Amino acid sequence: IDQQIKDEEGRKEREKAEREAKEASRIAAIQMQIADINGTAARCVGMPPTSIRTAIEAVRAMSIDWADEFKDLAKAAKDHAEAALVQLHAGALAQERERAEAAEKAEAERLELARLRSEQAERERVEAERNAAQAEADRQAREKIEQEQAASREKIEAEQRAAQFARDEADKAAAEARATEAERQRAASEKLRMERDRVEAEKAEVARLQSELFDGEAMLRKFVERFGGRKDFIRISNAITKFLDERQEQKA
Repeated sequence: IDQQIKDEEGRKEREKAEREAKEASRIAAIQMQIADINGTAARCVGMPPTSIRTAIEAVRAMSIDWADEFKDLAKAAKDHAEAALVQLHAGALAQERERAEAAEKAEAERLELARLRSEQAERERVEAERNAAQAEADRQAREKIEQEQAASREKIEAEQRAAQFARDEADKAAAEARATEAERQRAASEKLRMERDRVEAEKAEVARLQSELFDGEAMLRKFVERFGGRKDFIRISNAITKFLDERQEQKA
């Protein structure tokens, strides 16, 4: 009888322990589900707004009948999770808008930079073409001046040779006249006439040379006026100015 009593008490103890373990397991399961609800927002951090919206709808549609006597805690966890998800969704939308605005701003800045670079390249191209055209114009002007100066030198040298030849011829004529006194006496009248003609011709030649010299001075002044400000011709311009000043002093 004593053993039967002990066996019955043992059975009751085991059944009690099983009931308590089962109850503890049930409560632990409910608490785990409540904890899972509380962790919903944390799991959604970093997700896109559409995923967070799906989580919000899932929380709102969630039933808490399984919570039994812990329904109040489950509802509080559900409400807290929904509020946290709504706030997280708003933040995700704001971040998404900020990223979109930043991307749009970056694209606008890229387009503006491309436009500025294109305009700068066009300005540099136009400037290069203008510089090339100016260099060509300067080269042609230099060639023209050099040609004019060469022609002027050749003309002066030709005139000098002609004058020297005339002097040589005059000297030769004078020598021949002195060698033949009789012929000189006979031709004195004719020679005097020829001398007067020669003198008039020389005067005319001198006047012509003076006129050309005046024209040359005018051309030199025109060169200084037009190209005196360019550094490529500054030495030439200074030399011309000095020459013109000396000519003016000689005339004075």
